[in-house]
Amino acid sequence: MWQDERYWLGLFSNELEGFAKLIRWLEKRQATGCHVCIEATGRYGEAVAYHLHEEGYAVSLVNPARIKAYGDSQLKRNKTDREDAKVIAHFCATQKPTLWMPPSPEVRALQMLSRRIENLKAMRTQESNRCHSGLADQTV
Repeated sequence: MWQDERYWLGLFSNELEGFAKLIRWLEKRQATGCHVCIEATGRYGEAVAYHLHEEGYAVSLVNPARIKAYGDSQLKRNKTDREDAKVIAHFCATQKPTLWMPPSPEVRALQMLSRRIENLKAMRTQESNRCHSGLADQTV
C-alpha cells in the first residue's frame, strides 16, 4: 500500500487546522489504524505526534539520521519532499520502529523549562560576546 502515491501524498500545516485536515485525509483513505512515522527534527513534529496519539494512532518519532541511513541503504539519492516521504513510508512499513509514548505532563513541563533555560543561556552568551566585541559606540 505504501508504494501507491495516493496513500501518502498530502500537505498539511503544522497547526490544529492542519492536524484536523490530516485526520480527515487518513479517514478518507480508511487508514484510521495506520502506523504514522515522523522524522524527529527538533520539536517540529511534536505537536502533530501528540495530536495523532490522542486520536488513537500508532506514532513513531524516528531520528532523521536513521531514516537517512535507511534511504542510503536503499540507494535513494534524490532529496525531494516526495522522495523523502516514500523513504519514510517504506522505512515505517519494513522496519516497524518503536512506538512513541508521550511523556507525562510533568516531564513535558520540565523538558520545556529546560529547553527555555538553554535558549536563555545561549542568548546571554551571544549578548556578552557582542558587548566584548570592541564596539566603538557605547550607546550601541
